[in-house]
Order: sequence, then structure tokens, then C-alpha cells
Amino acid sequence: MPAYLFRYCGLGRMVLGDRPEGAFLGRAQALQFATLRKQPDGSWAIVEPAKDILEKSLK
Repeated sequence: MPAYLFRYCGLGRMVLGDRPEGAFLGRAQALQFATLRKQPDGSWAIVEPAKDILEKSLK
């Protein structure tokens, strides 16, 4: 199973740590979102997120 890392850039007043679904993450004027996938050699590659994953993460 592939491992993914989601990175949100531009957030202010962030709340760190484990968050339940729908919980406040922070505020942003403009939000940049990156999805990284762990490769078999241990490195990370930037990949385009599936539309449904991106929509779910912003709800």
C-alpha cells in the first residue's frame, strides 16, 4: 500500500497534532496543497492528488 504525505502551505494560526475529521486546521488567504508519495527507494515524489481526496481534505 502506498504511503502519502499531504502538505498544506500558507496556513496561519495552525492547530498541530492529530485532528478529527472536519476539525479546524488553520486560516489562509491562499492555500497551496502538495501531495507526496513514498517511492520504493524511500524517496518522496510529488504527485497530483485525486480530486476526491483534495475535496475531502478541504471539507
